[in-house]
Amino acid sequence: MPPHSGQGASQALEDAGYLAHLLRQYLNQHRDSVGVSATADLHSVLDTFQKERQPRVDEIVNEANRRGDMKRETGRVGMFVRKWMMRIIFFFMTQRWMDRWFAYKVPGIEDWETSCPGEYTYVPCILNS
Repeated sequence: MPPHSGQGASQALEDAGYLAHLLRQYLNQHRDSVGVSATADLHSVLDTFQKERQPRVDEIVNEANRRGDMKRETGRVGMFVRKWMMRIIFFFMTQRWMDRWFAYKVPGIEDWETSCPGEYTYVPCILNS
């Protein structure tokens, strides 16, 4: 992630949650099998993770780069106008306008919420479910 986007930690948390979901599905399907075939299946889990996550990551990186390329030094008048325009925009802005970015649901997170209510650490839930 470009550092000016402020999305690095957010993307890392989304990645961790989704990878944990895929690994939990893998463990539930392959509890008894161990060996070369299990390792090959684990590679397919990682391939699935890469294919599923890459489009979202690319979209956010491209948007961050686009916004970063627009940055330039702003004078006093520009700062005044920007400050008041932002206040006006945020006053009229609806929630649905930003849902694409802020209402994104990481696949598999809902499973954790239902299988481990009130838990702060999900490791026992992953291994016991």
